[in-house]
Amino acid sequence: MLVRICQSQNLWLTRESIDLNIEDYDELKGLSEQETNDYISANARNMNAPSQCSDNYETLGECPEDMDLIRDKETDCESHIYFE
Repeated sequence: MLVRICQSQNLWLTRESIDLNIEDYDELKGLSEQETNDYISANARNMNAPSQCSDNYETLGECPEDMDLIRDKETDCESHIYFE
């Protein structure tokens, strides 16, 4: 009998913050803080990268990939056993 154990988990990575100058983004001018948050959440992959990471990335959504890792956390770890 063959027994296979599979494991699954979620990994959360927290990276340092990006200092975003709202004045650099015409699409954010005149929006409330909540509207700005909502807009960035929905459109980060389509917005230009801020100056602090524009040498390596084209969009704001890519920038966190280059920021220092502050913390990581594994959650929802599960094991499943299958028999062959």
